[in-house]
Amino acid sequence: MPTVEIDESAAARYHRLTGYVRDRHWLRPADDPGIRGDFVPMAADRRPSEAKTYPAGLRRVPLPRRLPPVADRGGQPVDVAELASLLHHSAGIVRWRPGRNGPPVLLRAAASAGNLHPIETYLHATGVDGLDDGVWHYDPRRHCLVHVGPPAGAGVALILSAVPWRSEWKYAERGYRHVLWDAGTVAANATLLATGAGRSPLVRIGFCDADVAAAIGADGVHDVPLAMIDLADETLELRPDRPAEPGDLGAPGLEFPLVDAVHAAGTLATWPAAGAWARPCRVEPGEPSAMPADERARRRSASRRFVPDAVLPAAAVREALTRATEPISWDSGPDPLHYRLVVHHVEGWRPGVYRWTPDGESLLREGDLRTEAVAACTGQAAAGACASLLLCSVDLRGALATGGDRAYRALQVRAGLVAGRMQLMTVADGLGSSPLTLNDEAASALLGEGEAGLLAVAVGRPAVQALPGGPPTRPTRLTR
Repeated sequence: MPTVEIDESAAARYHRLTGYVRDRHWLRPADDPGIRGDFVPMAADRRPSEAKTYPAGLRRVPLPRRLPPVADRGGQPVDVAELASLLHHSAGIVRWRPGRNGPPVLLRAAASAGNLHPIETYLHATGVDGLDDGVWHYDPRRHCLVHVGPPAGAGVALILSAVPWRSEWKYAERGYRHVLWDAGTVAANATLLATGAGRSPLVRIGFCDADVAAAIGADGVHDVPLAMIDLADETLELRPDRPAEPGDLGAPGLEFPLVDAVHAAGTLATWPAAGAWARPCRVEPGEPSAMPADERARRRSASRRFVPDAVLPAAAVREALTRATEPISWDSGPDPLHYRLVVHHVEGWRPGVYRWTPDGESLLREGDLRTEAVAACTGQAAAGACASLLLCSVDLRGALATGGDRAYRALQVRAGLVAGRMQLMTVADGLGSSPLTLNDEAASALLGEGEAGLLAVAVGRPAVQALPGGPPTRPTRLTR
């Protein structure tokens, strides 16, 4: 991507104005004309719907409920059974619990901030055994595919879009960060499942927004495409002849001009013809892990309470870090993120903050940093009670100067993908983890000058082991 001169780009301004600082509660907005001052978080009369719905007349294809174990398919074409497992274990409903004086709370396979699940998942399919060519929407409640449009190309790919209002309802303008992270966690599950099936999934952030939006029936404002995941070797370009069925997003949300501006600034008007966006970086998948991908997805959950002072094995921590941060096949160049690990209780490691790279760890600052870790994670106790805390950060100014406003999407999606992978990797050792949002100002003390904090992941020995997720349409019941 060419280098561009920037003063304060739309992405830089968005990131600054949605940052949390020490002297302001996270529910109190920044005092700036770009921020809505009349927003009331979590207003009951504007509560968003949990999922997109479609007219009864559209064709629906039930997916198999008995899912095959994930195993290398030996190069066989993608079929409906493989897709059923991939979709359920990345975007499906796996647990539920009674609500507080309201409807039951549905928990999906991939992590979502505030359990708000803004991501909608679509399938573009041609040549799939047992499925007509076309664009399909995945209904996680009924575990079925809804035909929403004709094929717009040749190939098999997942398309992840977001309904920003679902996160903005709680987090206001900052909710746009959350929808990007959530796209990353869904991509983490999907790519792990696809790799386990012997595929070479390619995560793509660079695409023509208008074409992809038309192909899935999104309006590009209230429903926005964020990522594509090619499941076959071809790089799919969608060129729809007509828009797909738009569906119903539920209760209309509020407009946030700051979010509209940063998303519009990162829009690509055409399919990229040059630069890093058009040069997909494919990497060889790592060695298969001992625990199958679908089992990891069933066990993944957010652990907010940890056994106090439990010491983690160093080998387990290193393995999880290596697999979570290893290179992925995607279209956005080398990994732009930097990683810091705050260690509280890891076997053989002195407490302190470490730099993590593919070559291993190096101690930057020694000492008990639990108080600072909690402050860096907006006061969330899990950051101090865990055994270790992974911080994802970036040289934001440098990344935006290189990649422009579109790069902001890639940075946040990548952070969410690392967080999702960290959760999937830790379950094999009986560990627990939870992504945590950062206080931008307080996190700088742990990250170093010039680093912009994106997301954190707390890892420790969970006080309670979560029950495994259930199969399609039969999620595991949890106590409230």
